[in-house]
Amino acid sequence: MFARLIRFRLVWLAMLCGCVPLLAQSRNYHAEIANEPDRRFILVNDSKEPIEAFHASVECHDPTSSVEIDMRVSSEETYDALAGSRKRWWLWDGLTAKGDVVEPGERFNIGGTLNAVCNWEPNVDAVIYADGSYDGNELAVRRLQARRDGLATGVKFWADKLNRDTPHGSDLDAMVAVAKRMASIDSAIAAFSEQHTLWLPSSYWRGRHEADGPVAERLQRMPKDHPEQSYEQLVQFVTGWQREIEDNLALKRLEVTFPLPTPLIEQATRSWEKEGSPIQ
Repeated sequence: MFARLIRFRLVWLAMLCGCVPLLAQSRNYHAEIANEPDRRFILVNDSKEPIEAFHASVECHDPTSSVEIDMRVSSEETYDALAGSRKRWWLWDGLTAKGDVVEPGERFNIGGTLNAVCNWEPNVDAVIYADGSYDGNELAVRRLQARRDGLATGVKFWADKLNRDTPHGSDLDAMVAVAKRMASIDSAIAAFSEQHTLWLPSSYWRGRHEADGPVAERLQRMPKDHPEQSYEQLVQFVTGWQREIEDNLALKRLEVTFPLPTPLIEQATRSWEKEGSPIQ
């Protein structure tokens, strides 16, 4: 097991190091900490293209701690206009949502109010623009794209399956069980990959979870006696989501620039076939 893991990591290292330098284009955005009226982590789009996806982190240095015990607290955020967690499912639940993209010149609030005690150090290390260009650290951009690939795979899986099946009663219970199991497997593989610093597989499976997790939740909330109307709404919703992903220019272009390595594609296919078989 350990030997296979080492070989797998070496394959990934060779793929990453043998392609292109790890520093991408010059940056057309910046991050800042706004102090008025509250301290907030802000991404500013200085380019002429909308920003569709980014990865950001902010680190807190506590000036009250001693030099010997330099306490630091950090948090990170991955945002993607194609994903369901920020906007799409909010609209599903009838809530007010943020805009899809960060428009040129827009100041985007990444998180909530920051602790006033800390000296905050903001960083946005990867950005994907709507035209398929990108900024930041190239490995971080590859992780964003791998996450998008995972999301696209998961949404396509559910669009195909939901359109093909019409569950009732125990059939719905079976579909809920499979969706929940797939979401659990997504998280487990992502966590294992992070533990062993396999960053691209981790990002891919995080993307899969952004499709499997919300679909499982919506299926579980359907009334078991008469699920037809709720099920049809979900079918239309996920089908529209798939069309949006298929039409996305940035995703298409970066799939060519940063194609998924074959080992990761095969791993995804094996998991898909195994976990999808009970309801096929």
